[in-house]
Amino acid sequence: MKHCPSCKQIYGDDVRFCYADGTSLVGGAAEQPGERPTAMPIDGAQSPPYVSKVKTLELPSTTNIALIGMAFFAILAAGAIILWMLSISNATRNAADTGQTNTPTPSQTRGNERRLPTPNARNDNIPANRDSYQMTPTAQTENQEQTRGKVLDTIDAWKQAGESRDIDDYMAFYGDVIDYYRKPESSKSFVRGDKQRAFTKFQTATVNITDLNVSLGADGESAEALFDKEWLYDGRTRFSGKVRQRLRLRRIDDRWLIFGERDIKVYYVNK
Repeated sequence: MKHCPSCKQIYGDDVRFCYADGTSLVGGAAEQPGERPTAMPIDGAQSPPYVSKVKTLELPSTTNIALIGMAFFAILAAGAIILWMLSISNATRNAADTGQTNTPTPSQTRGNERRLPTPNARNDNIPANRDSYQMTPTAQTENQEQTRGKVLDTIDAWKQAGESRDIDDYMAFYGDVIDYYRKPESSKSFVRGDKQRAFTKFQTATVNITDLNVSLGADGESAEALFDKEWLYDGRTRFSGKVRQRLRLRRIDDRWLIFGERDIKVYYVNK
């Protein structure tokens, strides 16, 4: 019998090379008592001399796999922290840029101070939903007295438009949705119809406003005006009275528009 000097595999005498690793077999008494050959050639064929040696594949141990996994997750965590820090830095930079962009220049501030509402100015592109209005930021250099002055000018121009009985000029001072006396969220067309009936019925209108107080909202974009209004409408009939009235206004595109009108106290009414 022959055997492989490397792996000690036993073969028959007619085999020249080890089937496992290609080593040349040697003859001799390497056979153990009671053992039989464990590999025999097929059909008497001999293994070719060029059979390569088979090496055992060594798999990484469980400890090495754990260390590799820990290193991989550590790299992922470091990358996430870097991305988070970059996002915070970019957000801070954008906020600073936005603050600089929204700061008005002195020329813009002076332009806003000179602009006063006129009865003929109208904005036909105002949407029906008052919540969708785009508010014009208040200039930082504009103080409360200047803003209150613009509201007072708006109320005076509104009164003059009512005395002239020009319905288009008069309605230019209203928003598209108005809390009108006992009808909240009335449409502008509804208010126009009610005013038009009064303008058509009388030939002259005289309105006096006294004891006028204006309070501004915290954001500077809203205001409430309380005043005594006394009127005399004359025509085929005469209609006069005096009430304590409240107007609520909001600044839209640097103009003050009426979004609420109501009498809170009636002094007298003569029909």
